[in-house]
Amino acid sequence: MHWRHAAFELDVETCAYGSRDAPNVSARYTLRNLTDRELTLTLALAVRPWQVNPPQQFLPHQEE
Repeated sequence: MHWRHAAFELDVETCAYGSRDAPNVSARYTLRNLTDRELTLTLALAVRPWQVNPPQQFLPHQEE
């Protein structure tokens, strides 16, 4: 993913690896200053749980 602003740009690279029983995810964030002056930037990351259900755990549609 690539985000560009007039003063800076951000590249995000992600990778999933590991076995089915022990999956892992990795992310690399590269923040570049595109100006000739020093910038003070803050990269704030927030992590929240995200559950993914396999197809066999679908919830059946209930008629009303």
